[in-house]
Amino acid sequence: MKLRPLQDNLILQIDPKTEKTQGGLYMADNIEKPRMVGIVLAIGPDVKNVEAGSKVYVTYKDAFATTIPDTWIFPESNILAIVE
Repeated sequence: MKLRPLQDNLILQIDPKTEKTQGGLYMADNIEKPRMVGIVLAIGPDVKNVEAGSKVYVTYKDAFATTIPDTWIFPESNILAIVE
C-alpha cells in the first residue's frame, strides 16, 4: 500500500521503543500518549519546515494511525523539533 499525504500532513515511521515509559511499561491507549520520535517518510504539498528523511519529535495530538505497522499520519503542527 502506498500513502500520499495531502495538505500539511506528514507520514511518519515511529520508533516503537518510544511508546514505553522509562520503567519499561507500555502506556494504555485511554491516557495521554507521550511524545515520540519518528522518521518522516513523506510530506504533503503544504508542508514548509520539514523534509522527507528528517528525524523529528512529535506529539500524538490529532494523529491518525494507519494500517501499516508503526506508521502514522500527523499534521505539520504536531512536530515539536527536528533532530539535527
